[in-house]
Amino acid sequence: MIIPKGLSILCQFVVSRGRTRSRERDDQNQGSEDDHNSILWPPKHTKRKRSSRTVLLALQQSSSTRETINEELVEICDRVGGNDECLSNLNLCSYAIGNPGLMYLSDFLTANRYIHTINLKYSFIGDEGAISLAYALSCREAAPPLEVLNLTGNHVSVLGCEALGIMLEHCPVRELCLSNNAFGDRGFELLSVGLFNVKLLQVNGIQLSDAGLAKFAHTLKHCTIIGLAGNQCTSKGITSLTRHLDQTTSLVLSRNEIGDGGCASLGRQLDILTISHLDLSHCGISDYGAAMIAKGVEHSSHITFLSMHSNSIGDTGCTALVDALSENKTLRVLKLWRNRIGDAGAACIGRGLSSNHVLRSLNLSFNKISTQGAVGLSIGLRKNDTLEELNLEFNKILASGASALLSALEENRTVVDLKLYPEYHISKRMKHLLNRNKKSKPMWDKSLE
Repeated sequence: MIIPKGLSILCQFVVSRGRTRSRERDDQNQGSEDDHNSILWPPKHTKRKRSSRTVLLALQQSSSTRETINEELVEICDRVGGNDECLSNLNLCSYAIGNPGLMYLSDFLTANRYIHTINLKYSFIGDEGAISLAYALSCREAAPPLEVLNLTGNHVSVLGCEALGIMLEHCPVRELCLSNNAFGDRGFELLSVGLFNVKLLQVNGIQLSDAGLAKFAHTLKHCTIIGLAGNQCTSKGITSLTRHLDQTTSLVLSRNEIGDGGCASLGRQLDILTISHLDLSHCGISDYGAAMIAKGVEHSSHITFLSMHSNSIGDTGCTALVDALSENKTLRVLKLWRNRIGDAGAACIGRGLSSNHVLRSLNLSFNKISTQGAVGLSIGLRKNDTLEELNLEFNKILASGASALLSALEENRTVVDLKLYPEYHISKRMKHLLNRNKKSKPMWDKSLE
């Protein structure tokens, strides 16, 4: 295996840095026969050899201190060896092994070609650990591509991204998760050279801006699942992104201020894209933005899940979405909670439910729907034969509104989960009708959405 020159130089930097720190620790611990912070040597005691599944379970049950975990990690790697076919999934999520633990683990990964899933989420490996990991994965000979590499929340910055980008060019990874590492536009640029083979990319909360997204959006054109939540993207970045979503089936843009302009760009492309899962929650969207998304939903033959909760969508935007549902034949889940939908919007939804035979789950909690709106919804429930979940919690629905919904349930045979607040509005009779529906018709498989 030929190691890329850039990655080799980075790794030499880490090794030299590690040796310096090791000498510093030795100076501080003169006269000590047992260095508990060092993980470069396995413990002197030995135990009976167990299978890889057993020893990994032992690590999961170990103490939560970093020193204890790293000592046990060293021992486990030695006992498992480098050619255990049973060991295909390495999960050290939230163990905080840090860079020292990763340095030792790198040798183990180099020798073991059967591992295809590596989960180091919140292990705090930092840039040095990321470089060591990238070098180790690049050194594996005759190893198949990794299925999953999860480095979420590891304090990886630009230097670590440079090593990972070089590694990705030579060692393809199918699913890459780097969320909650604040490496920004420059780190994303260094990663982009190796993203052409990635199918699932999670880069939520990496401080990515419009400039970085616009410049390197073309590297995402082969991704089917993209997570960009919690970044600094606006409508400009989203406009650039929409040109490269030909193969995307799931797109999460929540907690980005894309606003109505971003919705307009997406709405114009939705009918020709293959997106089935779209999350636009916490995106600063008003009625106009909802109407633009509705135009795309109306003609989309792929979308099954749409979340637009925690925005500023009122009755006008809600009406536009309902009108789109009259033409759409695929949308099964619609989340509109924590918006500004009132009785007019609820009544419109009720009319839409009368003719819609696709929607399965509808969340309207934390809106401004009163008893009048509940009556409008109940009219639609009488004729609807597909809706199974309806959430109306934390609205202004009084007992008379709950009675109207109860009357609708007498005729409805599909709703199995109806949420109201206060809970005393859900009478024994209403619970009985929901259980009747649950027994008569199995719920759809949500994992397929």
